[in-house]
Amino acid sequence: MSVSTEDASAVPSGPADLLRHVMKEHRISQRALAAALKVTVVTAHQLQNGDRRVTPQMAVRLEKAMPGTSALEWLDMQARMEIAQARAELQDTLGEIPVLVPVAEIPVLKTGPKKASSAKSRRG
Repeated sequence: MSVSTEDASAVPSGPADLLRHVMKEHRISQRALAAALKVTVVTAHQLQNGDRRVTPQMAVRLEKAMPGTSALEWLDMQARMEIAQARAELQDTLGEIPVLVPVAEIPVLKTGPKKASSAKSRRG
């Protein structure tokens, strides 16, 4: 679900909403969730109620306990929710922040191993 910058009041549902839904649908107790994730019942309770963020480590645990979900999906839900909340909280301030660099001038970040330059590949 994407949230536009114009609608700062729209906060996407977070991982706690999905977790509560899955727990209800499959009758999973907080104790069972805690045992499956190898965390305390307090942690499971906080996670289910949205009082604890989904970290990369927790996302991997959720991915393992709930096949069909991925760690990236859990983290994406968390990030989207937090970004929407930040936009809502900063709505007045954001209007005062000037554009420093046009988007077209920002280099794209590249990941993965760097390719050998064409000069090096010709030498050898």
